[in-house]
Amino acid sequence: MGFYNTINETGAELKQSRLHTDKQEDEIARIFRAHKRLSPSQAHELYDGGSVPLTSIRRAITNLTIDGVLVKTEAKRLGIYGKVEHVWEYTQGQASLF
Repeated sequence: MGFYNTINETGAELKQSRLHTDKQEDEIARIFRAHKRLSPSQAHELYDGGSVPLTSIRRAITNLTIDGVLVKTEAKRLGIYGKVEHVWEYTQGQASLF
């Protein structure tokens, strides 16, 4: 599930939102495949220089974790807002999906 329809979109607008979030998730998966281990802040910076909200990156990471593409590790690093964040790792078992 890419787009969480909390604003009750319908029709073409809902379809467009779903396509947009699917593309974001595909790009985040590609970034993790290339870099293997990243925090959300690191992935955010690599996603077109941080051109999307960090919350969108976190949503994509959550969905990719649920799908088994990423795994949350015990490793942590300092994020862009000065708070510690976990590091996620790309799982090799999903390489054929992207």
